[in-house]
Amino acid sequence: MDNALRMELDFASQKRPGRLAFGVFQGNRPQGTGYRLIYSDGAQPALSLIRLISENAEIVGRHDGRLDLEDGQFHNIVWSRDRNGQMQVRLDGQRLLNAQDNSLRDPFQGFVMANHSGDYTLRQIRLED
Repeated sequence: MDNALRMELDFASQKRPGRLAFGVFQGNRPQGTGYRLIYSDGAQPALSLIRLISENAEIVGRHDGRLDLEDGQFHNIVWSRDRNGQMQVRLDGQRLLNAQDNSLRDPFQGFVMANHSGDYTLRQIRLED
């Protein structure tokens, strides 16, 4: 079963501290099984790719360097997953994260986003399967 995706997000971060999480889920529970990409401003790791199954979270990939995006400018994140579970995350055209995970094989039903104390402006969110 094909659960490939391509997600593009343009956002600006205004201040610290903050954390922005977004991702996809299976079934009818947004907080349930799926993947989340988490941006933690000024922290290490700055980007973490999390797999959630039965409320258990596991990091499947991360970018260990710091990212200082609190410049008020828009930044572009592109997250892709192919049908074989190979995932890649690019920030402003630069590849920051690669991960392989075949644990979730069913199609994704929805998109979820959560702001944890940050100040973000969203310009565009685009999701393709």
